[in-house]
Amino acid sequence: MDNPFKQRLKEARKNSNLTQAQLAQKLEVSKTMVSEYESNASSKAPSLNTLIKICRILNVSSDYLLGLSNDNTIIQMELRGLSDEQSQPLIQIMSMIEQLNELKEKEDNNN
Repeated sequence: MDNPFKQRLKEARKNSNLTQAQLAQKLEVSKTMVSEYESNASSKAPSLNTLIKICRILNVSSDYLLGLSNDNTIIQMELRGLSDEQSQPLIQIMSMIEQLNELKEKEDNNN
């Protein structure tokens, strides 16, 4: 069975507009390590703790990264069963909260 982790990690990182270096900094690992996580030529895989951090940073589920689900975001998994009309306002609110948290984090880093 093909392991989708490496491709899905790269895709999720790019969707989050992060470079390998930026993700590495947030994970507190080297850029080389992130590169190895994404490289088909490498057998490197993140530890469980690092996988959890990746999921939180990229807002994806571990099930998605590991190929157990095609729902690529935690939000999608939590909103199953709701119609698009019902879930859209919730997704917008969650996105605004995420943006506010990012601004707060940047502000805290500058102080």
